[in-house]
Amino acid sequence: MISIDALREGGRLALVLPDSFFYPQKARTRKRFFEEMTVEKVFSLGPDWFGPDVRMGTIVVQARRGRSKNASTLHSIVLSGALRQQAIRGQIPLSQIESTRSREIPVARVLESPTYEIEVFRSIDDDRIMAAIAANSVCLSGADGLCERARGEEINKAGLLWVCPSCLSPTTPGRKVKGGAYADKACEKCGHLLRPRFVDTDSLIVDRKPKGAFAPFIDGDDIARRYCQVAPRKWLRLGVPGWEYKDDSIYRSPKILLRQAGVGVFATLDETEARCPQSVYIYRLRDLPEFKGYKHEFVLAALLSRTVAYVVFKRFAEVDPAKAHAKLTHERIADLPIPRVDFRRRKDRTAHDAVVSRVRSLLEGKAQLGGTEDREIEQILREFWNLSADDGAYINGEFFDLPEGQAITDLFPNGRPKPFNRELETA
Repeated sequence: MISIDALREGGRLALVLPDSFFYPQKARTRKRFFEEMTVEKVFSLGPDWFGPDVRMGTIVVQARRGRSKNASTLHSIVLSGALRQQAIRGQIPLSQIESTRSREIPVARVLESPTYEIEVFRSIDDDRIMAAIAANSVCLSGADGLCERARGEEINKAGLLWVCPSCLSPTTPGRKVKGGAYADKACEKCGHLLRPRFVDTDSLIVDRKPKGAFAPFIDGDDIARRYCQVAPRKWLRLGVPGWEYKDDSIYRSPKILLRQAGVGVFATLDETEARCPQSVYIYRLRDLPEFKGYKHEFVLAALLSRTVAYVVFKRFAEVDPAKAHAKLTHERIADLPIPRVDFRRRKDRTAHDAVVSRVRSLLEGKAQLGGTEDREIEQILREFWNLSADDGAYINGEFFDLPEGQAITDLFPNGRPKPFNRELETA
């Protein structure tokens, strides 16, 4: 990078960059930064700084020439919500926000990451809590995880298909481009170049039961609330010639459906044989964990808990509903923490079953978000994770500055508690 090469030893630079700096593809750039510079500040300021037409987030990086030391820390800010709008309008200077909202990030954590990942919302305090959670958890999926995973049909939620004018085979449209249009693509069957203006379209998804074979269909928009039991409202046409459907065994019930897009975790328990699009992930308990005693309701409770929401926000720092490209992937969420239950112990079995019964009450509309059952689920899960009452207060307080959105409203329907200050509590 020219900016680094131009610096003498000890010289400083400050760069204003798009938040693509955080993307996995930029690992090489981050590596050079930390190998040749002492990174002092990384501020994630969010979108809108250059007008409403620039939706990509803005970050500021300050660094000094000279390799970062393992024991050093850098200061970070994740600016969002009303506070960001006040800063954009000049009502609050960034220097004031830095003094009250910045976090200390250990540089060693960045250097130990294979991709030099910078978790800007995760402080030293968070490292301790997240380590305790991980030590008392099993992973959601992956090689040693509780669940097997899949994703739905290779279509968008509208089920849009293009029909090749040469071989007459159906295929998915080209990738979306700016403005909502679709790019050209080659037909997978015959290689003919498909242009949006010259192809016929079809749809696999209909709002009414079609004639012939069909299956109930759930899309990501249906999974929009905590503990909302989803009933299929659309239908997937089956038997369309030339279209390759997923094996219907992946849709057997029960299964947990998790929405890919959005800020936070949106998931539900589906007890139907409904199908879904690729933007909805499917998780199902593996045989051994289910044989031991785990229930899907318990896994869902962990995924919808305030504690896992805290882990997700800390891990990925995607906290703003205005960030349209925020999304979860199978790889990202494979190690989400589900409390480890020792079913040989009566206490653990009783606690597990208590969570399951309260989840059923919430799903069936017999209990309310933020009510007694919801709060009791959180407390039982935190006991499994070996978190103290102070840890719980700290976790809840970390949501205070996050922007309003459905995820936050559902987590705290009665209002968010103020940030927890350990120093004041122990004074």
